[in-house]
Amino acid sequence: MRDLPEILSCPQVEQDKLPHGRGSRAAGWGWDRALHCSALAQTRPPARAGGPRRGQTGDGQINGPQPICAAFSSFSGKQAQELAWRRHAVPIEAANVVLDPDTAHCELVLSDNGKGVKRLDTRQDIPDTPKRFNPWRCVLGCEGFTSGRHYWEVEVENAGEWIVGIFRDGAERKGDIEFKPEKGIWAVGKRPELKAFTSPSLTIFPEIKAPRRIRVSLDYEMGQVAFFSVDEGIPIFMFPRASFGRKKVYPWVCLGSGTHLTICP
Repeated sequence: MRDLPEILSCPQVEQDKLPHGRGSRAAGWGWDRALHCSALAQTRPPARAGGPRRGQTGDGQINGPQPICAAFSSFSGKQAQELAWRRHAVPIEAANVVLDPDTAHCELVLSDNGKGVKRLDTRQDIPDTPKRFNPWRCVLGCEGFTSGRHYWEVEVENAGEWIVGIFRDGAERKGDIEFKPEKGIWAVGKRPELKAFTSPSLTIFPEIKAPRRIRVSLDYEMGQVAFFSVDEGIPIFMFPRASFGRKKVYPWVCLGSGTHLTICP
């Protein structure tokens, strides 16, 4: 293993150097490295001779919603070093997410392998148990996380509205659910434009096209929840450091009318 100072010497990865196309383990490494290096960028001057790089302003931030670098402003120097160490020492794992039919709203139909979900216009005759979402058309993954670094991808099969993200155990499943971190939900979605469900107000991304395939990345110990567009090979948004309260967190999706989502891999 390399010493920490060598790890910290990693140069910032430019937005236009991120991988493009469908997700893969190689692409996962590249995006994860981008997060790692962006976290360290605050400790060194970002400017260079000849003006800003493509996709950056003069102060080194990504144009538009400032999705990644701005989120790291809440990290102290010590926390940034810890994050850099985790990027090197703790591998990110592709989570095998299978959706839990016992949590699915009665208008959601899951595929036989639990990887796909679509919304119907009619309600199925199934019991409304405490685990099941109602009235929001949501569903959780079967398995949750209490440690480690994980990612998964969600593919949108049509142009409907959708929300994807992380759901903390104990958050509300019934009634008028509030999609915000303090209520146990960290999410990005298209309703109708691409946005992050931040608090107290939403963060809208008019410059970013709503992806057909989106990656969700979780680092439980560091409280990091980040989202990427697989279509464009760019980061979308990372929430400020989250507090999970040592509770299990689950993959979570919410579907608009006529929407069909598939979990990958």
